[in-house]
Amino acid sequence: MGLSFSHTALKDFVNCPMAFYHKRILKDVVFVQGDAAKWGETVHKAFEDRIRLGTPLPFTLDAYEPLLKPFDGKKHRVELQMAVNEKLEPVNWFAPDAWLRGIADVLVWLDDSTVWLGDWKTGKRRPDFDQLKIFSLLVWQHYPEIQTCNTSFIWVKDKKIDSEVFKREKSNELWSQVMGKIRRVYAAVEANNFPANPTGLCNYCDVKRQKGCVYAK
Repeated sequence: MGLSFSHTALKDFVNCPMAFYHKRILKDVVFVQGDAAKWGETVHKAFEDRIRLGTPLPFTLDAYEPLLKPFDGKKHRVELQMAVNEKLEPVNWFAPDAWLRGIADVLVWLDDSTVWLGDWKTGKRRPDFDQLKIFSLLVWQHYPEIQTCNTSFIWVKDKKIDSEVFKREKSNELWSQVMGKIRRVYAAVEANNFPANPTGLCNYCDVKRQKGCVYAK
């Protein structure tokens, strides 16, 4: 079975293997975008257009202009799609052998070997640096000159920032951590074992709403 991964997919598996099975393997549920997700998409698009094209923010978001102004004139990439195959070689996002993917909201070069990688968050403040860890690993595969990734979650509603620094010299250790999570998915596939994990997230689960789930809280 040709599986592909992302931080979101791995998080889905940890939250509930059964939901992961339906969403990522059977693919028999449809993602339904709620109001919070729609607002998040609006924010991401507005920020992308402001940084990439200089498009003024809509009046509902113009309070965030001071957050985006510092990117003017800097070498940057926004909504950067990165993918590698199982050999950890960089491949196109849509390549048939794309195995691990990630999209960096904004990547800014601080010097020839250092970047700042930012991820806009429009939900509740719950830092999960595994996401930025994966993004940093993908950056290093795509940009061999980069040695240091200064990473941050920017919590739009709270106007707070959580940051972590990742160094290429630690990449083997970081890859080992990510591979450990991926191996657990393969083990579940081999054993055909995807148990439900009832949590407070059940009420928001598309699998529960569309397929029914006797295990859901």
